[in-house]
Amino acid sequence: GAAYVFVRSGTEWDEQAILTASNKAADDQFGFCGCVTNNYALIGARLADPSSVNNAGAAYVFVRSETGWSEQAILTASNKAPNTEFGYSVSLTDNYALVGARYTSPDSISVAGAAYVFVRSGTTWSQQAYLTASNKVNDDYFGESVSLTNNYALVGAHGADVSPSRDAGAAYVFVRSGTTWSQQAILTASNKAQDDQFGISVALTDNYALIGLVSASRSYIFTRSGSMWT
Repeated sequence: GAAYVFVRSGTEWDEQAILTASNKAADDQFGFCGCVTNNYALIGARLADPSSVNNAGAAYVFVRSETGWSEQAILTASNKAPNTEFGYSVSLTDNYALVGARYTSPDSISVAGAAYVFVRSGTTWSQQAYLTASNKVNDDYFGESVSLTNNYALVGAHGADVSPSRDAGAAYVFVRSGTTWSQQAILTASNKAQDDQFGISVALTDNYALIGLVSASRSYIFTRSGSMWT
């Protein structure tokens, strides 16, 4: 796999860089997902084999300088396990990275899913938080989609069962206080139905969340007032 950076000059877009992993291997699927800020790019490789752990997955941070783009860090899960596909989804700010691993089984709950927050200090990235749903159950796929600001994280779990609807889906908001991330809200559709898969895609600012689903041609916008999302 590979990822391509394009830069805009007026109305023209030109290819600036081709990004590949320093430790590339067959079937890594580097480029399965990606996110960019002005100076940083984060690329997911969901089938990478870090430390020879089959399909544990990885994500790669690249930084832009006057001479081009260079790999700055390889992010992997602290609790990496086979076939968890860390790097299935990614989101990025200049100082924080959020990486989804929807096949992770936290607390031995099969495929409940997880997401990982990394923080940058200088040129070093370190894991700051391990996010899971407070009400996790089997086959939630928490981490299918992720979105991040400096203070908030939004994680989709399209397989979540929202009573009484199987696979109706949900999305979870986490908020940062210092170095601690805590769950602030569980978002669900007002007209939830079975197999909606609400949370298959997500996007976030500090005040708004956008949630997509697969079963109908609509999306949902939530707004924040203090700690409440509606």
